Amino acid sequence: MSEHLQHTAPPHGDVGYDHAEPSGRPLFLLTGIAAVTVFILIAGVTVFFNHVEEDAFHDRVLVPPSNMLVSLHEREDKQLYSYQYIDRAKGTVQLPIDRAMELVIKEAGEGKLPFAQKPTVVGAEVAPAAPAPTAAAAAPNAAPKK
Repeated sequence: MSEHLQHTAPPHGDVGYDHAEPSGRPLFLLTGIAAVTVFILIAGVTVFFNHVEEDAFHDRVLVPPSNMLVSLHEREDKQLYSYQYIDRAKGTVQLPIDRAMELVIKEAGEGKLPFAQKPTVVGAEVAPAAPAPTAAAAAPNAAPKK
């Protein structure tokens, strides 16, 4: 009851050729269309990215600053570059930043700075602290334990 399939050899003229295979011309055409489509997509994404980048640059850099920002800078400049009384009763005044820096440099040269300072080499490693004294070092006359 089993069916036996008999294989017949193809005629010698058609060996290895299947008439149902697609022809090469449509495959070549499809490959060309796919390559052109990918190229167009890459070019489109590049143009879109450049457009968005230019808009962002324009928004961040080329737009004039707001009036609030301009007034903030004016207030900051007034505080940094003008003399003002802070407390007339105590005689406390605000100096321009340039003058204050000159006075600090002058006082540092004369050694009159009101805060402690010592010259420190930038980037130098700090020596480790000395170890805390132990009980044996604290009592030198004590007999060693055995």
